Amino acid sequence: MIRWVICPVDEEIDAKGRRHRAPRVARLHDRRTYSYPGGATVVNPPYRYSAAISSGLPGEVNDWCLCLVRFVDSTEMNADPQVISLLERDYNEETETLLDKTARQLAWNPARVRRVLDRLEARGIDVTGLTLDTPLWQVVERCGQHLHLHFRPGGTWVGRHET
Repeated sequence: MIRWVICPVDEEIDAKGRRHRAPRVARLHDRRTYSYPGGATVVNPPYRYSAAISSGLPGEVNDWCLCLVRFVDSTEMNADPQVISLLERDYNEETETLLDKTARQLAWNPARVRRVLDRLEARGIDVTGLTLDTPLWQVVERCGQHLHLHFRPGGTWVGRHET
C-alpha cells in the first residue's frame, strides 16, 4: 500500500552531538517480517518513505514535511495523530498511476476535496485552481513545492510493491 502523509519533522542529536532531522514516519515501524534476498530477515522494519523536507535553515518550513510511505501494516502511522493522511486513504497501486487521476475519477465527493484543500491552506499553501477535476499530482506537487521549490511527485521511489 502507499499513503501520502503530512507529518512532523523530528530532530535528534546523535552520540557525537550532531543534529539530524527526519520525518516522523522514519521512526515508525511496519509491523511485518521482511526477508531479504540471501536470507537475512528483519522483523518490524521501519516504513519505507520518500520525503519533501526542508534543509532546516531559518525562513524555511521546518516543522512538517510531505512523505510518500509504502507499507504493509499502517498501525503505527494510524496511532500517531500528527501523521496525517493527505489524500485520506491508502492506495494499492503505483504512485504515478494514482496521481494521474482526478478526485472525480476516484469518486471523491466535494466535502472530501474541501478537507484536503483545507489541510493545505492550514499550512499556508495556495490552493487557487485546485478542484475536483485537478489531477492529484498537482495537489501533491503544490504541497511539496511549499517545502522544496523543485519538488516533483513523479518517480518517487520507495521500493517495490509488496503485500
